[in-house]
Amino acid sequence: MKIIQLIDTLNAGGAERVAVNYANTLSNKFGGSFLATTRKPGTLETELNENVEYINLKKTSTFDFSAIKRFKIYLIKNEVTVIHAHTTSYFFAVLTKLSYSKIKIVWHDHQGNRDEINTLKQIPLIIASFFFNGVITVNKKLESWAKKHLYCKNIISIENFVSARENSGENTRLNGKEGRRIVCLANLRNPKNHLFLMEVFKTVQKEREDWSLHLIGNDYGDVYSQKVHKYISDNELKDSVFIYGLKNDIPNILKQCEIGVIVSTFEGLPMALLEYGNASLGVITTDVGSCRELVEGRGVVVESENKVQFYRALMSLIDNVDFRRDFAYKMKTHIAANYAEDVIVKKALAFYESI
Repeated sequence: MKIIQLIDTLNAGGAERVAVNYANTLSNKFGGSFLATTRKPGTLETELNENVEYINLKKTSTFDFSAIKRFKIYLIKNEVTVIHAHTTSYFFAVLTKLSYSKIKIVWHDHQGNRDEINTLKQIPLIIASFFFNGVITVNKKLESWAKKHLYCKNIISIENFVSARENSGENTRLNGKEGRRIVCLANLRNPKNHLFLMEVFKTVQKEREDWSLHLIGNDYGDVYSQKVHKYISDNELKDSVFIYGLKNDIPNILKQCEIGVIVSTFEGLPMALLEYGNASLGVITTDVGSCRELVEGRGVVVESENKVQFYRALMSLIDNVDFRRDFAYKMKTHIAANYAEDVIVKKALAFYESI
């Protein structure tokens, strides 16, 4: 069995990191594995293990038949048997299968608000599911949606997993006072809700002036980004809210922080939560996707966009170190037992074999 991970790009993001994690882990299991991007590479390419074969297909349009042909030739040459297609790359995988019927497709759904998207907009996915041999979802809610709407009947929920990262060579040093840092790992885009986070932090910072907020993630320079930067400027937060952009030395960054937050309005199962827990941070998350299932009893879960609840959660973790450390220990222990690489990949391997 040879498996290739397929994703549109390797820009830093949750689905992209999952694809890299799978490629790296499977290379250890089989002595080699494969990863392909349909459109372009990205910063996560540097995190691929040396025994992961990588190809960028350089797709230029939806129906780029030359890219499909290149992919088919690559699959045949390397005797790949399964395409593990993440998010929207399923369409390219299906087009490939139409010309190479022997290939199997496993589609991996990371879309946290799938059930809120108009069904008409999901017709291409529903039709494409005729050609899926299996579907992996990151939580039970997405699994239920898939079983109700997709034609593929081989569907399973498999959690994301944390994987050890190689030293990227970066050595980011965070601003702010040691022992007083809050971090948010999220690209500057919807639905990550950075303005909400800063509005609450502004209130907290008035009472706990030595605390600072650190935003790590891609800054696209778009309208969303401009609003974030403007809020910092207008509210004189430049000495307590810091934007670093895209960084590859996440474990190093998290070691310098005490609290990790998710404030998204929707999610599947954010990799950031797993990384916070693995780094022994106190965790606060909004009640979206399967975040409650992961965090409850091991961190604080608040209603999405409830400023009062989020403010109280931040203050409780800031002011009660023992409370924070107890949560951090429970979270790290839970992740090690239930979201570790070997635990999750064992489920995935069994699923691959079933198709």
